[in-house]
Amino acid sequence: MKALFGLSLRRGLRDRPTLAALALFGLLLLLRGRGDLARQELYTALWLLLLPCTILRGAAKGESWRSGEGDWLGSRPIGRLPVIALTFAGTATALALWLAAGSAAIELCAGGASRPSLRIGSLPLPAARRLEPNRGLRLQLDAPPTQEDDLLRLRLRPTLGGAPMSRVRLTLARGGEGRESETTVTTGRWIELPTPPGDGALWLELDNLGEGALAWPDGGAIELWRKTSRSAAPALWSRALAAGSALLALALGAGLWMRPGPAFGAALASLPLGIELGSPSWWPGCDLAGTLTIVGEGRLPSPAAATLLAGTLAWVAAGLVTARLGLRSWRHVT
Repeated sequence: MKALFGLSLRRGLRDRPTLAALALFGLLLLLRGRGDLARQELYTALWLLLLPCTILRGAAKGESWRSGEGDWLGSRPIGRLPVIALTFAGTATALALWLAAGSAAIELCAGGASRPSLRIGSLPLPAARRLEPNRGLRLQLDAPPTQEDDLLRLRLRPTLGGAPMSRVRLTLARGGEGRESETTVTTGRWIELPTPPGDGALWLELDNLGEGALAWPDGGAIELWRKTSRSAAPALWSRALAAGSALLALALGAGLWMRPGPAFGAALASLPLGIELGSPSWWPGCDLAGTLTIVGEGRLPSPAAATLLAGTLAWVAAGLVTARLGLRSWRHVT
């Protein structure tokens, strides 16, 4: 059993399309600059180059078993489901290693220009979701102690049917110190303002200076963010691995019922389906784009939720069971 896992691992690490994709990624590393946007672009490139190679490898596994490997595997004293599981485990481990290496290279080459921000608190907004023109709103926020360079973020938008844009002035005051910012609000924009350092009551004033009414989302909140020395790499690595593992298992299962091309497409089809269903937290891959956006804004993604792990395990189990049902015999695969 160890030999089969090791064989799948070595093949995953030495896969020629994967090595070619990584060579292209290495070239991109040399060409890109530093900073949050460069980090976002490089992670996007790494995932777009590496994940399809791994998924296609899983989709083509049934084809390789049909072409003669099945005769050798069928002569081994091991059941079909363990063979499928060990093949998946070795390939997924190779993906994990390549993702880790790529993530380390990105942080080394593109990181270090600025520290990401970590969300340290969330404060509810009042139930009244509308701020009329030339009106103001003053709120006392039950905020934790803040430090220099902490940020307050608030999302505002013009109301439907009103003026397409408006101007708003935000003022923060705490312990005799204040911060003020004035900006134009168009479509659903996040507004950021540095917070005064210290503790005690934090006062927020919103003044609508334009001709159109402003609103905030139902259930919206004020967010507090703080610079941190932590890296975004672990959160990104875990999400990419979850998506890649689930899609690999689905492709492996589909590849034992159909040719590699359709199996590859069937596995990828799970992503837009999940997005269409509202991107539930347990559906692997649905939050990849949003997570990359967070990184590009200089913020730190939250750790992968336990529901994502549970969903990934469920998708992997479904893919492996589908593969076992499609593997009726080693000499007749499909």
